[in-house]
Amino acid sequence: MSDPDVLIVGGGVGGLALALSLHQAGISARVFEAAPDVLPLGVGINLLPHAMRELSELSLQEALAAHAIETRELAFYSRHGQFIYKEPRGRFAGYDWPQLSIHRADLHKVMLDTVRARLGSDAVRLAHRCLKVDQDGAGVVIHFDTMEPQRGKVAVGCDGIHSALRRQLIPNEGPPKYSGVNMWRGAVRWPAYLGGDTMVSTGWMTVGKTVIYPIRPGTPFEQDYTYGYSIVTQPGGFTSINLPSANGQPPQPYLQTFEGGNVDLRVPYIGYSAESESYTAAGISAYHALQAHVEKRMSHGLQVGFSYTYSHATDEQSAMGLFYNGNNPLNLRSGYGLSDFDRKHVMNFTYRYELPKFFSVSSFKGKIADGWAISGLTVIQSGQPYSVVDYTGAVGSIFYGVNDGITNPIVPLSGCTPQQALTGASGATPGSPALKASCFSLPLLSPGALNGAIPSNDPYETNFIDHGQRNIFRQSWQRRADISLIKTTQITERSSVKFAFDIFNVTNTASFDIPIDSVSQNINFVGFPAVGTPATLTPCNNSFNQTPSGGSLYVCPSLSGLGITNKTIGSPRQIQMSLNLMF
Repeated sequence: MSDPDVLIVGGGVGGLALALSLHQAGISARVFEAAPDVLPLGVGINLLPHAMRELSELSLQEALAAHAIETRELAFYSRHGQFIYKEPRGRFAGYDWPQLSIHRADLHKVMLDTVRARLGSDAVRLAHRCLKVDQDGAGVVIHFDTMEPQRGKVAVGCDGIHSALRRQLIPNEGPPKYSGVNMWRGAVRWPAYLGGDTMVSTGWMTVGKTVIYPIRPGTPFEQDYTYGYSIVTQPGGFTSINLPSANGQPPQPYLQTFEGGNVDLRVPYIGYSAESESYTAAGISAYHALQAHVEKRMSHGLQVGFSYTYSHATDEQSAMGLFYNGNNPLNLRSGYGLSDFDRKHVMNFTYRYELPKFFSVSSFKGKIADGWAISGLTVIQSGQPYSVVDYTGAVGSIFYGVNDGITNPIVPLSGCTPQQALTGASGATPGSPALKASCFSLPLLSPGALNGAIPSNDPYETNFIDHGQRNIFRQSWQRRADISLIKTTQITERSSVKFAFDIFNVTNTASFDIPIDSVSQNINFVGFPAVGTPATLTPCNNSFNQTPSGGSLYVCPSLSGLGITNKTIGSPRQIQMSLNLMF
């Protein structure tokens, strides 16, 4: 075999492009690469029209386009996210060649495969690091660390910033000079934004600049459909039926990922759970209140007081609890409503009566008969707000299947106002729930909804409600009266004894907690509904049967106790006596 005309040191993008150009011109070439293996390294590269002109001349445009995004526009934003300006790119700007955004590994693989196909499988030799180049009248000789010297007519260094050939030709150049700019580069899986073909530039060099652009048209994890349930052939089985065919491809079965349906393959970062959480301080809140207090000191040791507070507290999320208590956690505004701790009315009655002094303070009879007082406090206040929620897949199945461990998704009203959904009962009496189950519905998605994202043979999927309906109900009024009998006896000028007989909740009045508001309309958490099972029945399914034989996937809210009050707040009557010595 004759020696090649050109020896190329470095098998990166530059070296491979040179090899293809030389081959096209009829000049033989061979590439020597120091790396032992070709790995999918690097991040994004933008191939501008002038670069694509050269690559198109090498007949690479079609192969590269299959692995790239043809950039349509470049949009500029301030560092605060304010839109400034946008301009078309590539062929959208009138050029004859496109602008392609591509992963460096995809670009390199296309070029490497093309070099081997055109120049031969031995055209690129790996694991050969160049040490030096000698030149004589017949050409050049390259010396390597792992093979005998190679002769050719010309040697070209394409071996990057640490080039051995460059060091030999310019020995006193020194290391590269720092420009003063730090740059971080990376690639992540992320849903398409701004049409999926927009390059975004935010900020500026003096304050920090970010450039973001898509580099791949799809991934092996890209899904044609959105579903949280896996429909199976028979109840209790796990053999999936087929999805409708998509994009001209043969029908594929419903997937069964850990979270349900294909949920695990529709997350921003493949491998992360659909229930991964990132806690961020976000959202807005407001509090408005009107307070009034009246106090009167009357004759004969009687003092009375009255306080009233009218308040209105609203927010998008009331606490950093285990669950987000709104609707869609990606749309906080959809959950704006009364705060969990809102108390619309709070009334306090206070009184104190000191009995008259009958004898001298220093006398024995005075120490026994004098110093008695009665005081009390009565509180009447509105109950706390609450929502009706369901996390069994009856709300938001497309996001979590039946495994929602993040949100308390709200069950929507249907045909009723919040007032009409209340029965007027406290819910504490058996057979008299506080809420009407018939007023609540399911946010079902029709087959083929969301522009065809829901499979046409899937009648079970549910969404979040659009907005509102958080904390639209309120628990019963809460009442409590406390009373104390107090005796204070002065022993000496510097010491005294105080006896207190306290009765808390003197009338032993029960304050009821909120009724059962967490319903399970997919009562058995069925994540694999059998084909042919109705989604719902009219009237609703009031049994535990969730199969095609007379049942439905979703059951009545009343089946899980909606509106039944089974807890109280506070304690029953308590009596306490205390004796304090003060000195």
